[in-house]
Amino acid sequence: MPGRGRIVDPPVRIKQMNAAGLAAGTIKTRYVNVRSVFRAAVKDRVIGSDPTDGVRLPRGRRADVAMSIPTPEEVGQLMAVADERFQPFIALCAFVGLRLGEAAAVQLGDVDFLRKSLKVSRQVQRVNGGTIDVRAPK
Repeated sequence: MPGRGRIVDPPVRIKQMNAAGLAAGTIKTRYVNVRSVFRAAVKDRVIGSDPTDGVRLPRGRRADVAMSIPTPEEVGQLMAVADERFQPFIALCAFVGLRLGEAAAVQLGDVDFLRKSLKVSRQVQRVNGGTIDVRAPK
């Protein structure tokens, strides 16, 4: 039929996305979107069967190895025992949501105490050989 392309085997696409390093959740989201289109096509009798039936998706990260976010109480306990010089750094990482490199590059002039704002204009990164590079943030 004119205008109709070849349907690539869904398991092949899943394997390609997995090999490309996409997260299991991203692959699942894409799969669910494509599957809904195929199901509608079957329902509308455009195609005879759903090629996504029986496709196995990559497993997501196990809960026991997933990162956990500390509670404000746990952060408070950490700050209570941390050296006084590191307390602002811990607070920046925990409560402001800065990446590690961004928090490491914050200088006093970046904080506007009156406007309660913080300007993130640089980040610290390690480059090959372990040297440190200060560059623009992501």
